[in-house]
This record gives sequence, structure tokens and C-alpha cells, in this order.
Amino acid sequence: FFLQHYHGLSAVGVFSVALKISMIIGLFGISFRQAWVPYAFSMMNEPHAKRKYELGFIFFTGAIFILAFAVVIFGKHIILLISSSKYLGAGFVIGYACLGVIFINLCGNFFSLGIHIKKNTIYSLVAYLFGLLANIIAAIILVPKYSIVGAGISLALGSFVTALSLLYFSNRSY
Repeated sequence: FFLQHYHGLSAVGVFSVALKISMIIGLFGISFRQAWVPYAFSMMNEPHAKRKYELGFIFFTGAIFILAFAVVIFGKHIILLISSSKYLGAGFVIGYACLGVIFINLCGNFFSLGIHIKKNTIYSLVAYLFGLLANIIAAIILVPKYSIVGAGISLALGSFVTALSLLYFSNRSY
């Protein structure tokens, strides 16, 4: 909405290419989640469950950051592979979009586990509302001046606030 209002549909198109490329990270996160979440719930009452959660977190975080680094490094090539050279501006925002996707995947795979284990899911709603609010405020401030880079930063910031909120509520619950 803010991109279209301040910079037009061409900026929205460039930003959407960056988001589509960052979904490479999202596909990895969703694939991991399909195996991890059932496993995490199956061991929640085991004595060493928290240590296994830590090891899963370390593995996942390392793997997703390596993948994100590769996506950022080869971003311009990926842009040319899926679109045309007029969308090369998306290369400036791929890193921010990947960071936002990483935080959201950390939320779904790890930071919300305690909330779901203890069935305090109202905290998920609160955490996502905090992230939404942070994203909107950042977009209001950053998009008019910085265009797609401002939108990317606001996306990453909103996802980061969601992740921190979920981590706080999850640790408080479990």
C-alpha cells in the first residue's frame, strides 16, 4: 500500500520480485517445519527436550543463514532467471526480505513452541499484532524516503519484533 501510494506500481513490482526470491528461504523453512514440529511435540515431556530444541535451533539457524547468504550473493542472477533486467533493482532489497523470512520461520519452527506446548496461544496473536504494528510504523516512516529498501527494512523489523515477542512469551510459558 505505502509503496504504491508513494512510488507507484513499478516499485511494487520490483519489491514483489525480491519477496518471491526470498521465498526460496521460506520453502526451506516450511519443509523443515513439516518434520520438526511433530518431532518437537513428541519429545516435549522428555528430560532432555530443551537440549534437543537447542540443537535443532542451531542446525536450522546455521542452514537458513547459509541459504540466505547464497540467495543474496546470487540474487541478481536469480532475478534475471525469473524476470527481466528491469527488475534488477530488487537486488537491493533481497537481503532485507530474506531476513524477514528468516525471522518468520524462526517464529514458526522454534519461538512459538512453548506457547503451543502450554496452550497459551493468545500470546501468538499478541506477538503477531506487535510485529504488524512495528511493520506499519516503520513503513510509514521509511517507505516515503527510501522506497523499496524502506519497505524491506520495515518487513525485516516487523518480523524481528514478532520473533522477539514470541520468544519472550514462549520462554515465559515453557
